[in-house]
Amino acid sequence: PHHDHQLLREMAAKDKDGNIGYSTAVTFTVADTRDIIDPVVTIVNPLGGQVVEGVVNIVAEAEDERSIQKVAFFVNGDSLGLDTTYPYTYNWDTENYSDSTQHVLYAKAWDGGNNTAISPIISVTVYPRTGEAGDNSAPTATFLYPISGSTITGTVRVSVDLYDNIRVKSAEFYVDGFLVNLTANPASPWIFNWDTSALADGQQHTIYVKAFDTVGNIGTSGLLIVTIN
Repeated sequence: PHHDHQLLREMAAKDKDGNIGYSTAVTFTVADTRDIIDPVVTIVNPLGGQVVEGVVNIVAEAEDERSIQKVAFFVNGDSLGLDTTYPYTYNWDTENYSDSTQHVLYAKAWDGGNNTAISPIISVTVYPRTGEAGDNSAPTATFLYPISGSTITGTVRVSVDLYDNIRVKSAEFYVDGFLVNLTANPASPWIFNWDTSALADGQQHTIYVKAFDTVGNIGTSGLLIVTIN
């Protein structure tokens, strides 16, 4: 077990006449052992599958055995912003997303040891509008390989089942929130080679797929966690 202890520090400054002023005291904790435990983060508002409109207050719960330093929020893989104080929130203006129906949200937390964690992905629907030819059905994406929790190495042959009631126009493959592969008009199953050599050995990484149909509806796969060996 670690035995952290607190320190109290303040700064003093002296002017040319010898007057001394003191800063506000700051208390901080010094850890006797290295922080190696990842935090845990979950989006608690909105709920997965919920219909939202206007400005949405995204709320995340983040916990760590020592401290949470910040929580960042993402929509469709793009960073929205971050919050450094509890409760961890971001006001998401959905006005710019009215041309699509479904959108993917997740949060990422950092603790005091710079360990990170990504929340489960949730999908929400911005106030639905009827798309071209009445298409409000989002495509689906399901990993066939790799399997969540598996250990992989070298170049991996990723396989994803894609489906839409009309046609999947494009598909995107993300690793740790970063776009790695974009393919237009993919076949199903969508099969491609993923080179894992640039990723750190022995570490876990998150992967997921976003699929787009011809009118902008978006579907996402579940979030998979794999280990590089």
